[in-house]
Amino acid sequence: MKLFVPREVDAAETRVSLLPADAGKLVRLGAEVEVERGLGDSIHIPDRAYEKAGAEVSGDRAASLAEADVVLRISAPGDQDLLNLAEGCVHISYVDPFKNLELIRKFTDGRVSGISLEMIPRTTIAQKMDVLSSQANLAVETGGNVEASELGKEIDRNGVTIIGRPELERMVPVPASQMLSSNLYNLVEHFWHNESKSFRLDRDDEIMQGCLVTHEGQIVNEAVRAAVACAPNTET
Repeated sequence: MKLFVPREVDAAETRVSLLPADAGKLVRLGAEVEVERGLGDSIHIPDRAYEKAGAEVSGDRAASLAEADVVLRISAPGDQDLLNLAEGCVHISYVDPFKNLELIRKFTDGRVSGISLEMIPRTTIAQKMDVLSSQANLAVETGGNVEASELGKEIDRNGVTIIGRPELERMVPVPASQMLSSNLYNLVEHFWHNESKSFRLDRDDEIMQGCLVTHEGQIVNEAVRAAVACAPNTET
C-alpha cells in the first residue's frame, strides 16, 4: 500500500506533517512511503533523511497523488490536488468539514474517503492521535481563549499582557511537527492490518466513526451530513 505525503502549499505553514523517524516506522509496518521533494525544507530536514529512513522521494506531485492509496498532509487539498486523487483514495488531513462543505461535496464526487483530523474523538484510546490536543491553537481564528484577547494583537489589560497571535504552533515548528507526525503515525498504525499490509477503514471502530467524513461517494458522518443538508444551495 502506497502512502504519499505532499509538501504544504501554504507559504505560512512551517510545520511538516511526517518526519523521517515516523516515515521509517511506517516503512517497517510494510507501507510503501513516498514524500514530495522538499517536504522537510521548512525545518531544514533534507530529502536524504527520508531516503535513509526507507521512503522514496518524489519529484512529480501529480503522479504521486494519482498513485497513492493514502495521502497524509496538514492542510485540506486544493482543487488541483483533488483532481489528481484516485477514486477510493484515503485522504487524511485537517478538513474543517462544517466550514468546507464544498470540499466535502468534492470528496463525495471523487469517491475519496476523507478523514478529518479535527473529528478524531477526544477519548483516552484516541489521545495518541489527537491533533487538537497536540496542536492547540492558543489564539485560535477568532482571537483567543481569553475574553479580552484580540486577533493578531498584543494588548495590556490591567497589567496583564494578552497575546492574540493566531496559529502559535507555527512559531515553534520543530516540536509542533514532532507531535503532529507522531499523531499521524499513530492514526495509521491503529488501523494498520498486519497481514495485508494495508490501512483499513474499520467503520466499527469508534475512532473511525468519528473522523471518517466521506466514503464511497457518500457523507458517512451524521453531523456533517446534517450540516450539508441544512446549508443553502449546497448539493449533497
